[in-house]
Amino acid sequence: MIKFCKKCQLDTEYNNYGACNTCKRASDAKYRSANPEKNRAKSAAWFAANKERARARALAWHKANPEKARASADAWRKANLERCREKMAKWRKVNPEKEMAYNQAWYAKNAERKKEYSAAWVKDNPEAMRIYSQNRRARKRANGGTLSKGLSAKLFKLQKGRCACCSNPLGDDFHLDHIVPISRGGPNTDDNIQLLTSSCNLRKSAKDPIEFMQQKGFLL
Repeated sequence: MIKFCKKCQLDTEYNNYGACNTCKRASDAKYRSANPEKNRAKSAAWFAANKERARARALAWHKANPEKARASADAWRKANLERCREKMAKWRKVNPEKEMAYNQAWYAKNAERKKEYSAAWVKDNPEAMRIYSQNRRARKRANGGTLSKGLSAKLFKLQKGRCACCSNPLGDDFHLDHIVPISRGGPNTDDNIQLLTSSCNLRKSAKDPIEFMQQKGFLL
């Protein structure tokens, strides 16, 4: 019912209780602002007692306001990164098949973005990529063993930043080398890894380590 409200001086809609909706909304907003804790407790109680209605209302609102919903979700994630990570980790643990299906669908729709993300990650995580590459090679050859995270940083410190073969500075493009090559049955374990410069590792390739060092003149 539309009536003139003497209080707000507007032709406005009245509710079933004979109150002006405009005035009621303003009054409710004022109360919520003055009583945030009470309002929060009241809302929590209502949501707990009306889960299905709350879910239906939320879905309807998201469907009618996709841009606002997306902006609200992005703002919440930025303000609650740790909570968001914890929730996602729990969800992934409980729903591995759903996560796989979701990822596959996303990759199919966003092939170029996936390439960009992957390239950026590889560039920002050289240590992780070295470990991943060596572990992958070992899995393919079924040699067994998995290199631990942080191994190259640990070896870099132990070797004082120098190549185990030529003693020159390792630089940023050093390689993780299997002392006994995987192709010769060497295990993919931390104690079978050394850091070499890229040139030394390429020259060593899959050669026997003793023969290679003899060729370099370090062993008799």
